[in-house]
Amino acid sequence: MGGFGGDFRFQERDQPLLRVLSAAIGRRARPFSVRWRLAFPSSQLARFSMDGNWTRMRLLVDRLRRDLPIVAEGFQSTDLPSERRRTANGLVDIISRWLYGGYDRRAEDYVPRLLRKRNATAYMVVDFWLGQEHDDLADRLTVTLDTISAWAFDDIAPEAVLEELHTAATLLLMRRLGLRRAPAFSELVEREVAAGGLNQGLWFADYNSFDDAPTMGDLLLDLKTVRARSKHQGSRESREWLDHNFWGSIVTLEYLAECVRDGLPRRSPAFTSESLAQLRASHAALYAEEA
Repeated sequence: MGGFGGDFRFQERDQPLLRVLSAAIGRRARPFSVRWRLAFPSSQLARFSMDGNWTRMRLLVDRLRRDLPIVAEGFQSTDLPSERRRTANGLVDIISRWLYGGYDRRAEDYVPRLLRKRNATAYMVVDFWLGQEHDDLADRLTVTLDTISAWAFDDIAPEAVLEELHTAATLLLMRRLGLRRAPAFSELVEREVAAGGLNQGLWFADYNSFDDAPTMGDLLLDLKTVRARSKHQGSRESREWLDHNFWGSIVTLEYLAECVRDGLPRRSPAFTSESLAQLRASHAALYAEEA
């Protein structure tokens, strides 16, 4: 969990459009459990904030890059539709730059100005950066990124998402293990587990409880099973599985991408029953202090 925000300046005549765009952002943020706020301290100064899960906020902002220009076109004003689109692009660009650290090198008192832009800057929603040595695989994973974004807004069939997650995990594990031909998927997972990876519990990835969260390796093996039943037996459990494991799948793929990028053996910490008990105790103490 986290948050970000900042100020920006704008032309006073753009305030009605900004209010409409802010309402559109709020509607899209609620299903993601993301909190969005926009206030106007003065007639030409706006202040916004966004709080929630970082991955969800990145997915949300990526969606805004596509949606807000369309919302702006439908707004009634004296500006041309093309001008309203560019204003919306400018707003998304400011939000994106705050989210991804685009203003980090500016002076602390720097306040950007809302500009009309032909296109908002696009950023990588999920951390699949693999380094220059693996550009070919990174290009292929853009399909995975598009699939993840589409599922987040229920714009793609769950069976297609399972297939793409399985493919992405296979490609990353093959590159991670230095293989040119893919063995059985379960063998790929077992090799990585034997090397000390994929044993991290996904308790932080939006599961109901510590006990409910699988390890990364268990999640991938479960993905294999559900995908096979969906593909070969017409099973309808794909949506239920994704509703339960979507965020854990993203974390697992990001972990594998980091392993490929580092080029070194990467051991994820195993969460034993003892370490989980200590973690639960520390959380209980924290909640007691807050109460």
